[in-house]
Amino acid sequence: MCAQATQAPKKIYAQELVDRVVAAHPDVAVIEIHATPPKTTENVVIATYNGHLGEKADPEDLDVIKTGKASVGVDKAGDRYEVNLPLFDVAHRTVGSIGVAFKYKAGDDKAAFDQEATNIRDHMSRRISHVANLGEKAPFDAAVPADTLAQKLVDEALDANKDVLIIAVHAAVPTKAEYPIVASNIGRIGKPADEDDMGVIKSGKPKLELNESGDRFESLGVLHDAHGKVIGAAGVVFAYKKGDDRQAMHQRAEKMRAVMAARIASADALVQPAH
Repeated sequence: MCAQATQAPKKIYAQELVDRVVAAHPDVAVIEIHATPPKTTENVVIATYNGHLGEKADPEDLDVIKTGKASVGVDKAGDRYEVNLPLFDVAHRTVGSIGVAFKYKAGDDKAAFDQEATNIRDHMSRRISHVANLGEKAPFDAAVPADTLAQKLVDEALDANKDVLIIAVHAAVPTKAEYPIVASNIGRIGKPADEDDMGVIKSGKPKLELNESGDRFESLGVLHDAHGKVIGAAGVVFAYKKGDDRQAMHQRAEKMRAVMAARIASADALVQPAH
């Protein structure tokens, strides 16, 4: 009997988030994300750097998730300072916990480590739609590059609009998929446009809708380049509660799309390196 070749497991979005942290924070010795994947009952390590993938959460991890209170301290060996924090999604719902360990020696500034870990957590939480988002493949299509002008525009728009939950940009770039996501703050890079996206692109008319739970409002509208040509669509999602002014939110989204458009020479330019 011939042995079957084993395939490497596909990378998930949670691991992509961890990899980004490691690249940006060389002083991080260990990082782990604990979460309970959908349709399961156990909280485990779903993404890690120098940690234990698949390991069950211990009582300390579960307590952080349950209470929302951080757990910090020097490890038994005395050479690492560990910070365990609740991990949130863009709507500040708890999706698990994040543990970050730094190399440590007596006299090091623990408060600085606490702040760095909190900054890492906050940056990551700004890029999680919901717990299931963490388990999605990353990327959907490796032919769509990362670290592009499109991603820079999305990140800058998020920084300038702290109350916006999600921004996702679809564009006409040369891939197998039609109008894939080329940038977002929730991963899904390379994900093909769906029926709603294509309807907006083809008709030029925006689509405004609430999600099923009624707590998020999306303005999905066409995205132009600097010459006025339609090159795709950009969705902007806001937190919503009954009575909020949806039209005002939509107008803000339209302005955000216009700011982006002014900096886009063409659809192809969107997937060029950010620098």
